[in-house]
Amino acid sequence: FCVCDIDAYVSRPDDKVPSMKTAKETAVRNVADIIALGVKPEDIYVQSQKDKEYFQFCFEVSKKITKNAFEAIYGHIDLGKMAAVFLQIGDILHIQLPYMFGKNPSITGIGLEQDPHARITRDVAARIEYDFEKPSFFYFQHQSGLKQGKKMSKSEPDTAIFLNDTEEEVKRKMNNAFTGGKISLKEQREKGGNPDICKIYELLRFHYPDDDLLEETYQQCKKGKILCGECKQKCINFLITFLKEHKEKYEKALPIANKLVYGTNKL
Repeated sequence: FCVCDIDAYVSRPDDKVPSMKTAKETAVRNVADIIALGVKPEDIYVQSQKDKEYFQFCFEVSKKITKNAFEAIYGHIDLGKMAAVFLQIGDILHIQLPYMFGKNPSITGIGLEQDPHARITRDVAARIEYDFEKPSFFYFQHQSGLKQGKKMSKSEPDTAIFLNDTEEEVKRKMNNAFTGGKISLKEQREKGGNPDICKIYELLRFHYPDDDLLEETYQQCKKGKILCGECKQKCINFLITFLKEHKEKYEKALPIANKLVYGTNKL
């Protein structure tokens, strides 16, 4: 699991990531969250802490992409973005270097919008002076925002549940989330709700661990046997419990995260 602190700094505008110091502070929080979610520290690396062979390889990658190819894929030339792309390709391919694991199949999870990046990575793998297997990719589905027609966004906090949200924030966001309920309770009891467009059900579908109970909730909603208020409360209870446990794990993971990001217990 790669934590891209250099990538975050060079590819984001200054109003979002003004310095490498900011990127590293964010990386510490991200690493602590990742560990709290169950990823083992030994399976995490931070770009800025990688060895010289990794960065040498990223420079080798940079010679395999022309200006025209870059513009065709990414639409514009930005030196920071270009540097980030070389690092991202390096992240995917460097594990096949002789000093790592050598030639091996690999698979990387990406969003569908990153498909062009996956294709250029496979192209570089075929042309660079190493005996690499072309990497494979799988596409994951993004959970949509809590508001109708909205993506999750930091600039619109009510579209998402964040790992550091308070109980009050969770309750407010869930109670104001878009649902598949009918106009009146009477109509919903008679005709049922529509869980397929409900943001509450979508959140549970992505995160609730009990598939049988999830299917039961789906069917009860369709039949009008469960109302939106009950489903919201179920989701609130689940999230509050999850976030409380996550916060405890996060605090315990912070010293490890600091060591991974800085190489020392700096903070």
